[in-house]
Amino acid sequence: MKIVIDARFWRKETGGIGRYSRELVKGLLRLKTDDQFIILITPLDKEQFDLKDQRIKGVVADIPHYSSAEQFKLPRLLKSFQPDLVHFLNFNQPIFYRGKRITTIHDLTVKKFPVGGSQTNPLKKWGFNLVMKQAARSNRVIAISRATKVDIVRDFRIDPERIKIIYESADDRFRPRPEVELADFRERTGLKKPYILFVNQWRPHKGLPELVEAFEKLRADGLDYQLVVAGRPNKHFPELERLIVESQVKADIVTPGFIPDEDLPLYYSAASCLAFPSHYEGFGLGVLEGLKSGIPVVASKVSSIPEVAGKAAHFVEPKNPVELAAGLKEVLTNDNYAQDLVKKGLEQAKKFSWDKMAAETYDLYREVVSEDR
Repeated sequence: MKIVIDARFWRKETGGIGRYSRELVKGLLRLKTDDQFIILITPLDKEQFDLKDQRIKGVVADIPHYSSAEQFKLPRLLKSFQPDLVHFLNFNQPIFYRGKRITTIHDLTVKKFPVGGSQTNPLKKWGFNLVMKQAARSNRVIAISRATKVDIVRDFRIDPERIKIIYESADDRFRPRPEVELADFRERTGLKKPYILFVNQWRPHKGLPELVEAFEKLRADGLDYQLVVAGRPNKHFPELERLIVESQVKADIVTPGFIPDEDLPLYYSAASCLAFPSHYEGFGLGVLEGLKSGIPVVASKVSSIPEVAGKAAHFVEPKNPVELAAGLKEVLTNDNYAQDLVKKGLEQAKKFSWDKMAAETYDLYREVVSEDR
């Protein structure tokens, strides 16, 4: 087979979709098939595209996401390869492309929580919806969770039989670390107190406002912890940065910014617990990273998060800072309970594998290519 993979989110700075792109391609290569893979990347991705294999060809396509070039230039480029199949790794794609295609839809965040002029402008919202409908009508759709599949079927009235659930995974670098390594990490970063970790985007629906309020309640109750909020402030939501700056416990809220890949597993493993109070997730990769790291997880019982965590997390209702504070306090003060969650979490994490994801995706390629149009 000749497969084109639209991996224009390849670079690490794109977050979860970039990680999915890199792990999928590496997993496909580990299958040792004799197929040809043409990988589309952008000029910004080129420096980080370092795979060496005679079965793959990296093609730099200067075609920005959600652009007119994506609608008019990309179809011509795809057609020139004469592929058996195109796999779009995100919903954005040319609406007039008519070749066989599979689309991975990670979530419907753009539809449910639009942000910025490109997503909230009425004309552009119409365009986004049109593209998403086109994506949902692919020969097959990969949903990364059952919750996402339910959203796709409900919002786009798509035959559920055409949607395949294929779960993501987390890197094996996320694992429990020896105390001597963690002590060196704490010394290097200046994190002298035990801390609660938040790893997610700075957006209101990720639950950051509720977490700051919950943390203030914990400090008022005498729990001497820090709160580490990873990631960068979002220009569209300056109120989130103000919440932290104006917090009465701001001295104990640490904002390290974008954490490099080599340090992120240590931030997880050294944490007393992970707080994941999101209102909506397509998968909830941070939850799985927390489970694999051997720390207790306190998370919202909503959308895909219970699928990922199983019975291995302490669940709270979203948008409820009082319940979130109570959940965090239970995990931080009840060592037996916390250790039970850790044990369950390490077992739950074994259910997810990048190799399994790649193998299931490849089987779907073969299924679609073998079908009559």
